[in-house]
Amino acid sequence: MESKELKLGKIVDMAWHWRVEDGFQWKFCAGVLTNDYKFEISPKELRRAFHKFFKDLTGCVVYTKCPDCGEGKIVPRRSIYGYIVSCSTFPKCDFKRGRKKKE
Repeated sequence: MESKELKLGKIVDMAWHWRVEDGFQWKFCAGVLTNDYKFEISPKELRRAFHKFFKDLTGCVVYTKCPDCGEGKIVPRRSIYGYIVSCSTFPKCDFKRGRKKKE
């Protein structure tokens, strides 16, 4: 049985390209996952899973106001080190967060 974190990670990996890189709506992404991958998920559940994944990973809520500059929004990004969140106004604002440190 897969852990919840692993399942959330798979959902984000599968939807990443359509949602983040191509800017498609949640409804489209959920439709592709359901029709092409036989992964039953509603747009609302997909959006919730995406937000939960980044909140659990970084401690930040995506698409909210940047805590450093107040101008940009916190956006998800993928780097060679894995998933991170950063300010949409980068490089003007250099706010970024990676995986939370375990306590």
